[in-house]
Amino acid sequence: MGASRDGLSYWLAASDGAVFALDAAVHPRPAGRRFATKARPLEVLITGDSLAVALQDGLDTGLRATRRAEAIRRGRWCYGLTASWEPSPPNPFCQAFSFYAPSMLTDEIATYDPDAVVLMLGTWDWQGRRVGSRVLTPPSGPWWRWYERIIDDAFRRLTSKGAIVYWVGYAACDGGTQTDFERTLNATARRAAWRNPTRAVYLDLHAEVCPNGPIRNLGRLPDGRRVVLLDQTGHFSETGAEYTGRWITEELAPTFRLPSHD
Repeated sequence: MGASRDGLSYWLAASDGAVFALDAAVHPRPAGRRFATKARPLEVLITGDSLAVALQDGLDTGLRATRRAEAIRRGRWCYGLTASWEPSPPNPFCQAFSFYAPSMLTDEIATYDPDAVVLMLGTWDWQGRRVGSRVLTPPSGPWWRWYERIIDDAFRRLTSKGAIVYWVGYAACDGGTQTDFERTLNATARRAAWRNPTRAVYLDLHAEVCPNGPIRNLGRLPDGRRVVLLDQTGHFSETGAEYTGRWITEELAPTFRLPSHD
């Protein structure tokens, strides 16, 4: 996908490193509504598409290792924040598993009232969508502005009872380069957190696992298994999910006073 001159890919080519390097200094991480305890463990809702499905068991393992936190698994196949099938033909496999995201997010918060929400999305939203009389195609400017409004609405729903949203970026490590598509995916998430500094945090998985291009050697888990981040479909492997779950837990630890895994 080539960069569009009125799209986010073109804008971030010169801006993402310079602007977002200031994230921590300008927007300190939001405060949690409470600290985790053994008597009342932290409840972390994980939601999103198939990337979240692949991650959620590993995240729960990482959280439970602290003995003060646990995951609520709500990842779904074929899920996104946009709810229209047009103009793309419906996917025969996924049509039965599609969800209307806004009402689902509201219901999840009302049902579980989590302390934190881990959100991870892949490619499901990144299709052309019919909005009124127009078809908006990423990463064009009109699509970007429309999608940002959808993200802001999702954040309002997810944080309506005090939860903090942790949006996990995409590990775009193929061949040591990020395509326009992958860069736009991550920059959209990062920018969303930038616009919602009291409610959201962007977790840069790309910088964690492949800061110099290819996936770095991620070592082994405490039980000796070698970490392989992704499977052949681009989703987390079992060891990759556990590694990422431990990393996310460490990112949550200072805010909620979770003890170290070690």
